[in-house]
Amino acid sequence: MSPEMYFENILHSIADRLSERKIVAYTYAAFAGIFIFYGFQKLTPWPSPVYNELTILANFLGVENTLLILVVGLYEIVLGFLFLMKLFNSVALLFIPHQIVGFANILLFSENYFTPPWVEIGVISVPLGIGSFSAFVLKNLIFISSFLFLLNYEFSDKTMDQ
Repeated sequence: MSPEMYFENILHSIADRLSERKIVAYTYAAFAGIFIFYGFQKLTPWPSPVYNELTILANFLGVENTLLILVVGLYEIVLGFLFLMKLFNSVALLFIPHQIVGFANILLFSENYFTPPWVEIGVISVPLGIGSFSAFVLKNLIFISSFLFLLNYEFSDKTMDQ
């Protein structure tokens, strides 16, 4: 048996053991863990990895830094517990705005998140490199695709594994 076939057989045996319901449960648990962890992190006395970015947003909105960080931390903790309880409709009400604000930050404050060098494409400049927060925010693309997986599952007939 060729190495490719051997590897493919291993992947098929793993896929056979995982049901869609298990994958959905793991996805909910992963979201819950991430949001609860990062929400609590914002409530600690140590600066959060996104402290500078939240400060920029607070200044833009004209609110106190500490208040915004507290609200975002609590928001993420609540979102995490909603994921943990698999309350999809409630999750959607909080998750979608969370993603919109994340991407709005990139659009509004791109000069703070993206680092040189810049590549000129026609009349626009496109960042070639990204800063750490940019990478952190761009992970939201993975979040959105996972969320779309959950959306598809929650609004399907859910009979695939039965």
